[in-house]
Amino acid sequence: MKIYARVFVILLCLLFAFPILYSPVYYFLCRAGVYEYDNVGNVIEVEKVYDEDHPFSGALNGFEEFKRTVRDIYINYLPAYVETTFAVKEIKTAVNAPFVKWLTSIGDELFKKTMNK
Repeated sequence: MKIYARVFVILLCLLFAFPILYSPVYYFLCRAGVYEYDNVGNVIEVEKVYDEDHPFSGALNGFEEFKRTVRDIYINYLPAYVETTFAVKEIKTAVNAPFVKWLTSIGDELFKKTMNK
């Protein structure tokens, strides 16, 4: 294997390992109060809650809470997630603004034409 291929594989592994390792660390630092997390409104809830009469309800509910925590960590605590979410929202609004303005003007014209008849 050539040195360039090895460097490429190493860089690719580091690229994928960074968010995998960064997200849990950032989550626990936010929970400890070291960092303050900007909440974007993604609420991850437990998918299924087992009743108390189920024989393994404690273990199953604990596993469901673990799954919720993992989903929360890898959705809400990814590096630059909040900034990317807000930037995409702003870009989408800016791109759609002329079209929305055009549709609104067409609707206003149709409304005025129907009211004048």
